[in-house]
Amino acid sequence: GWRKLRYAWSEREVQARLCSPGLSRKWFLFPLQVHNDAQVTEHSPFGGMPEAIRDVMISFAEHAPSNLGLVLKHHPMDRAYSDHSELIRGLARELDLEGRVHYVHDLHLPTLLKHARGVVTVNSTAGLQSLHHGTPVCVLGDAIYDMAGLTHQLGLESFWTAPAEPDRGLYDRFKAEVVRRCQVN
Repeated sequence: GWRKLRYAWSEREVQARLCSPGLSRKWFLFPLQVHNDAQVTEHSPFGGMPEAIRDVMISFAEHAPSNLGLVLKHHPMDRAYSDHSELIRGLARELDLEGRVHYVHDLHLPTLLKHARGVVTVNSTAGLQSLHHGTPVCVLGDAIYDMAGLTHQLGLESFWTAPAEPDRGLYDRFKAEVVRRCQVN
């Protein structure tokens, strides 16, 4: 509870700044997943989120244009279990990314998705939400929606400079098929 209050206070102006005309579409979003998510531990090349954070930040440091930022969003259900502040702060210092990397907690995800240049995900459903908003997505794990036309297929290194836009028609057909086959009305 205290963390929620602390982040609400300390991040009260962050979303408005990130979504302002001067910064909108000038940063990538990496929505983190919960510490024990089987989608990470069983369906990705990572042993956990710290390893994924390291890989993404190293790739960003090596390949992203210097005028772009990276926003890592803590998963709301992981508040009581994980805090990646020290890891992210340390990597930002080590990789010379200070001022370009932001670790946020309780910002409104749909708003962030609309203003991000692209979304990096291990295999979160936030990737599906991103596609819904027409935001480019790069998937690092195994996700049902990771396919040519929907997500960036050329690897994380090229995503930072030329993120592939999702095909809206393909997304609409994919969503209709998932709803038809998997969802109960």
